[in-house]
Amino acid sequence: MLAGGRGLRMGSVTNIVPKPLLFIRDNKTMLEISIDNFKKQGFNKFYLITNYMANLVQSYVEHTFVKTDITFINEIKYLGTAGGLRLLDLHEPFFCSNCDVWINAEYIEIYKQHLKTKADMTIVTTNKWFTLPYGTFILDDNKIIKIEEKPVYLNIINTGLYIINPNILKLIDNNSIDMPELINKSINEGFSIYAYNVLPKQFIDVGTL
Repeated sequence: MLAGGRGLRMGSVTNIVPKPLLFIRDNKTMLEISIDNFKKQGFNKFYLITNYMANLVQSYVEHTFVKTDITFINEIKYLGTAGGLRLLDLHEPFFCSNCDVWINAEYIEIYKQHLKTKADMTIVTTNKWFTLPYGTFILDDNKIIKIEEKPVYLNIINTGLYIINPNILKLIDNNSIDMPELINKSINEGFSIYAYNVLPKQFIDVGTL
């Protein structure tokens, strides 16, 4: 689980409290909500990659999840959203999740598809419709052919939940790297990257609650 970011989109509040420890609902932090979601699906071994305010995150998690097997991996310097994965010593496919997402789906089904497709990485995706708040024109050599008022575009977006094979990790060097860059690098190197699409209502960005 990736819990090392500064949470810049949260504003100045994360200058005091790291994003994973922000209380969201039911008197729980977003990290608690994410870990609980995995535990309810039978997961009992976690690796928590930390950087920003790492000691505070570790102290809180150890106090909250006393009976949960959690290994803390602290980045000495921030390595981006994917760089810390190279610090893992794993030998089979593993789930990787941002600490602020919650996918209401059967994770075993995602894992089954990952194995069936023989993917090197499976990315959980969902559909998102974006409305452009302007009228747009279709032109032919500056001649207006048509106007579309506030068109709606369908995009397939990244939810922040992945299954990754250990062979992907060899693509990560000692430099900082974000997940989009790792995904593109994997594709360019010929690895098989598949999507598992969930319904929009199944995807909750905990950070927006």
